[in-house]
Amino acid sequence: MATNNDVWAVVETDGSGKPKKLGLELVTLASELAGQYSGSGGAIVLGSQEAADAVAQYGATSAFYNADPRLKGDLTGPASALIASLIGQHNPRLVLFPSTPVGKDWAGRVAGKLGLGIEADVIEAKVEDGKTTVVNPAFNGALRVSSRFTNEGEKTGLLLVRPGAGTAKNAGSGNAKIIEAPLPDGITPGMTLVESVTEKGGVPDLAGAQVIVAGGRGLGSPEKFSLVNELADSLPTSYQSMDSFNRAEFLEASLLLPGYILSSQGDRMSMAHGVEGRYPFLDHRVVEFAANLSPNLR
Repeated sequence: MATNNDVWAVVETDGSGKPKKLGLELVTLASELAGQYSGSGGAIVLGSQEAADAVAQYGATSAFYNADPRLKGDLTGPASALIASLIGQHNPRLVLFPSTPVGKDWAGRVAGKLGLGIEADVIEAKVEDGKTTVVNPAFNGALRVSSRFTNEGEKTGLLLVRPGAGTAKNAGSGNAKIIEAPLPDGITPGMTLVESVTEKGGVPDLAGAQVIVAGGRGLGSPEKFSLVNELADSLPTSYQSMDSFNRAEFLEASLLLPGYILSSQGDRMSMAHGVEGRYPFLDHRVVEFAANLSPNLR
């Protein structure tokens, strides 16, 4: 049976019951993709009605939720059974899962139960010629691989999406249908969570970060860590979507080239001695040509 044109996002909640940032990114991305199919964006929230209400602000026109205590006692079994049941009932075109340890478990179990395909490590998704093209990094980001589901529109496709593939946008709309979805009957817990201990130390959620800038002993003292914050603030919004080569290229061109290479080793040094130097690889036509090459060819 053919799918409809809706695109859903699966949303995790944190220890306080709030939707995680990656989940909100997926909700907005699902809404944007569904809009290009003339469908609707939806969400499955593994949490309370309040969490579903918050998710609805980010573009979902419907949000299913379940706050059954069994979801906390067994992190994978009941949740994956609920997700599989809802997919089977409503048949959405695509379902976006968070590319987190538990999200990968959910997607794997749902795929096995329903016989669906998975695209993992998705860093970009867009609709082209009526189908969704996803981009996956390979060889530590040196290569970007584009692919599609061959049976999209016939069977639901599952995408495991990394942080930063979309941007969470609070649309401020609160007209979504909020629906409590019961757990399917006959769920057998595969595990029981006995105790959960929050690690002390104020470590940030690096998995949900779009850009990570770190500093160590080279800064000299804790007071100079502000330099790292200044660097992070100076990065353009497009930095998060760059591959590793382009990130390195941007940092060299903006930080190393003006103050060092062109000063002590380039134009300023030669001009100080009355020499008008012209270097072949600084010819603007060479630069323009190289800038348009794929990163794996530079």
